[in-house]
Parts: sequence; structure tokens; C-alpha cells
Amino acid sequence: MPQFLKGAPWFLVLVLALLSGLAAWLERVVNAPAAARDGSSRHDPDYIIEQFEAQRYGPAGNLEYRLAAAHLEHYPDTDSSELRDARLVQMLPNQPQLVIVASRATLDRSQKRVIFNEGVIITQAAWQKQLPITLTTRNLTVWTDRKLAQTEAPLQLVQGSSRVDAVGMVMDQQARKITLKHHVRANYVQAK
Repeated sequence: MPQFLKGAPWFLVLVLALLSGLAAWLERVVNAPAAARDGSSRHDPDYIIEQFEAQRYGPAGNLEYRLAAAHLEHYPDTDSSELRDARLVQMLPNQPQLVIVASRATLDRSQKRVIFNEGVIITQAAWQKQLPITLTTRNLTVWTDRKLAQTEAPLQLVQGSSRVDAVGMVMDQQARKITLKHHVRANYVQAK
């Protein structure tokens, strides 16, 4: 066998291996699922609204709540919206107005759950003979359709000169009830 043909079988095996590897790679590239061209596979906003405000009315035509934000970005991949300087005002018949503000909030795809973050402040207006209530916490999840709010974070509730510190709570606005979960400490000062 001539000298130049002695390494030929190994060379042919190497060329065949490279060709089969290239064929496998090409098949993967060709058969890969195409990325959606509508942007839904990326986490980029598809629209931005400055000075956003939305209102929801009940079946009887009464205003139930108003959600506002200085800035809103909607993301099509999660169908959620990020809000900056968010404000939710809930109004129920024969009940005091409840206002929730936070630096940031997320409105989920159902548009019935709002997650407030960073400097959450809840204020309830004075009502009949009750003093106004202010509650501060780190984060809060609100279900607007169920009139419920919940947090697992530390919170402080102030009404007049009375103060309550706790960790976690559930607020049922329809039942006008706040359930504090853990580590509750209260300093109650009777009104004069």
C-alpha cells in the first residue's frame, strides 16, 4: 500500500464523523421551534402608559374601586402590568373609603389581584365614631373582586394614639375585619 494511503481509513472516518455531526446540528437548527415574532416570548413591555387610571363599577353602577399609577408598563409574556407610584381606592356602600399606596405594584393577568411593594401605606378614613386608621407594611396582595388584602410581612397599625405591631394579616373589607397573624404587640390608648 502506498505511503499516502496508510492514514486514509482514519481520515475517512474523521470526515464521516464531522459530516454526521454537522448533519445533526443542521437538523436541530432547522427543526427548532421558531421564536414568536410578536414579542410574547420576551419580557419587554408592549405598551407604556403615563398617568394611568382605571375604574371598576359594580352591577348596580356604583364605583367599587379606582386604580391609578404615575407609570404603567404591560408585559405580553406574562400578561401582567408593572405600576410605579400606585394607588388603589376601594369604595363599598356604607363603609369608609380605603386607600392603598405604594412605590411599586404588579397587576396580574386576571386584573383582580394587585401586589403592592415598597412602602405600602393603607389608610381608612374616619367613619362614624371611629378614628382614621393607618397601616404600613413592606408588601401587600389585594384581591379586588373579593375585597381582601393579605401580607406576611411585619406591619404597624395606628388608630389615634393606639398602635399595633404584628407580622402578617388578612383584611376583609366586606366583613370589616382585620386578622393579625403573629407576634402581635399592642399599645391601646382609650380615647377621651
